[in-house]
Amino acid sequence: GSGGYIIAKLEVSAGNTLSITCGIGGSGSNNAGNTGGSTTVNVTGGNAGILTADGGSGAFVSTFSTGQVGTGGNSSCSNNTLQYIIYQGEDGTVTTETYSEFQAGLFVTSVVYGNGGNAPFTTNTGAKGGFFVYNTANMNSVNRNYRPVNGRMPGGGGAGAAETIAPYGTSGGNGMVLVRW
Repeated sequence: GSGGYIIAKLEVSAGNTLSITCGIGGSGSNNAGNTGGSTTVNVTGGNAGILTADGGSGAFVSTFSTGQVGTGGNSSCSNNTLQYIIYQGEDGTVTTETYSEFQAGLFVTSVVYGNGGNAPFTTNTGAKGGFFVYNTANMNSVNRNYRPVNGRMPGGGGAGAAETIAPYGTSGGNGMVLVRW
């Protein structure tokens, strides 16, 4: 899943301090993808509060599993007097399998691994999943594409890929903080 999103407006005054931590994208795996790190802005002094956009979760995969996706991260603000808007990150997509006759007498299973979610207000930040076609009778490969890329910044979700041959599922994109004044 992609990372969450928060936008906030606050008035600053002398003595305000902003401490910023930018979340690292969760790493891909051949088993369960890791949840991305949280991006935080900690404001001290007047209008104190902590703004947090959480990374999306990774999905668990077993051989040719089609049922699970990584979920989008949430966001929060510890000071309810601030003006802020939050959006949950987009969930990844599920892995799908289809069955067909590739040529006379050769039946295949096509697996399209799940895509990573796009970060809010972005396009194409979630990575596209890998592709694998195998002979249904004996599991021999007919076509392989194990080259999905990592999710893009800011906070795009990583993609799914075959868990038996590297590279496995890919990492999510890092978070981002913009400060305007």
